[in-house]
Amino acid sequence: WASGVNALRVDETEHRYLLAGATDATIAVYDTAQPSRVDPRTGVATHDPILRVRRGAGDGAARSPGHAFAVSSVDWYPVDTGMFFTASFDQTVAGWDANACARVVDFAFEDKVYCIATAKGGRGGGIGGGGGGATHALVACGLAHPVVKLCDPVSGNVTHALSGHRDAVWALEWARGSEYVLVSGGGEGDVRLWDVRRAGAFMVLDRANAGATAAVDALASATTFPEDRRPTLAGPAPPTRRAADSVPEHLWSDDAVRCRGSSFGRGGNGGGGGRAFARDRRGFGGGGGWGMGFRRAANALVDGGGGNGGVAAAGTIPARAATGGAHAGRVTAVACTPDGLHLLTAGTDNRIYLWDLATGLRVERDFGECPNDAKKATTLGVSPDGKRAYHPSSDGDVLVFDVHGGGGGGGGG
Repeated sequence: WASGVNALRVDETEHRYLLAGATDATIAVYDTAQPSRVDPRTGVATHDPILRVRRGAGDGAARSPGHAFAVSSVDWYPVDTGMFFTASFDQTVAGWDANACARVVDFAFEDKVYCIATAKGGRGGGIGGGGGGATHALVACGLAHPVVKLCDPVSGNVTHALSGHRDAVWALEWARGSEYVLVSGGGEGDVRLWDVRRAGAFMVLDRANAGATAAVDALASATTFPEDRRPTLAGPAPPTRRAADSVPEHLWSDDAVRCRGSSFGRGGNGGGGGRAFARDRRGFGGGGGWGMGFRRAANALVDGGGGNGGVAAAGTIPARAATGGAHAGRVTAVACTPDGLHLLTAGTDNRIYLWDLATGLRVERDFGECPNDAKKATTLGVSPDGKRAYHPSSDGDVLVFDVHGGGGGGGGG
């Protein structure tokens, strides 16, 4: 390789062929089971690519079919193991015939494409499932514009647009328990779950476990567990939107949520007292006067009493910023466990979180610090038995985590 590798993916049919995409727009496929040569002295095996596509014009022309800019994401197409997809910063997603090394389908967008995901399986993809392909052929694409596009390779058209994120979509994963449930992670720190048959996300994960089951429909309401304990996702109830999601971002600033120096109300010892709007649930009131506080159950007008006990200091982070979202930074990777019961997420807040998809709540597991200052999507790998997770760190190490026991250890990078 003449440049860094952005994306890697092993096919889930034979678990043999490794697909790779690089920053110089090169695409390559390796046969991990059959080395090209073996050093007789050291026994080190070398694998040369069995398929290579070099940088092209990015327009899909037969003489130069490769991407024009860096390859951002790659994925095998489970419905047809002789086909794979690549996404690029040249604003295109391409479908390739692996046998003919030909670009057979194209999707062009108006924004950079950060990630793609193909559905790995439906009801058979969870506990005890056979891992067969999904009945639909949709390819999910995460764009720099905060929207997820679903593309149909059969017709060559974009069939759905899922809106809700407030920043670029960096990570995508189809749920293992249902071919219709898609998980997405955005640059604003949100992780959203979608039923692609309906409008709107039906769950937004909250790392503080403060409102995942109250503010939106819990995944449990869309999941049934028959006797064989295989998760089968039925259609969720019509989505309920948090009012907070429809509020413009600039209104979350401290100046917007708290009135300063108003002459309305009783003065107090805090200076500039009066009526204050405080979103911090722990304190209400302003400057020793009256304050409007937003409680979880209902809005309540409370007496702050004397002194400064209820004053929100200048620069206080609103409760939304302190507890809202799955991560306090960009979400760079999401991955479902093979049994379909849990979700792992990684973010630039240097954290990896484990989520229970039956409840939508974060599982209390301490994976320690995972240095992550990535400015592009990363990859979370999960072992076939679901016991180990792998994630690259910004220090050049590959960190290995015990999924259900917490903790991790670094591997040489």
